[in-house]
Amino acid sequence: MGHVCPDCAERARTLRAAQWREGCHLEDEPDLTPDPTTDDQQWWMVLRSEAQQSRDQAADGGQDTADFDALIAELDEEIARSGVRGKVAPDRPARHRSTRRRQDAPDLPRRKVAPRSAGRGAALAAVLAAVRELAPLRHRAQERPPRPGPRRVQGQGPRR
Repeated sequence: MGHVCPDCAERARTLRAAQWREGCHLEDEPDLTPDPTTDDQQWWMVLRSEAQQSRDQAADGGQDTADFDALIAELDEEIARSGVRGKVAPDRPARHRSTRRRQDAPDLPRRKVAPRSAGRGAALAAVLAAVRELAPLRHRAQERPPRPGPRRVQGQGPRR
């Protein structure tokens, strides 16, 4: 295949390597189901949820939440040590990205655009300029009488 299309051969080779790494060559599928939660893990999660609820109530009441934040951080570490996979809670809220420009930001400097074109547009402009130069020569063709229509035999209806 490499002698026909080197790009396709390279793509196929990297695909085979990725499939090999992922285990496509194995006869049996790997078992990816997580282990069931233990009683200790469930206990840590209940403590974590109660601490989070107390922190939210303190924040709604306008109280200081530094102690609750420290407690929640310690509980997250204990939960991770107990063998729970993944993160218990995100570090920060998901960031919402926007393509809209901020209103308080100053306008970016603009570059001057040259009054020229490149590529097919320039070629088309050159052709149009040549046609405009030849336009006076076309008046003779416009003075020609119109071509007669098809002849009709008397008694014959319109063409269909």
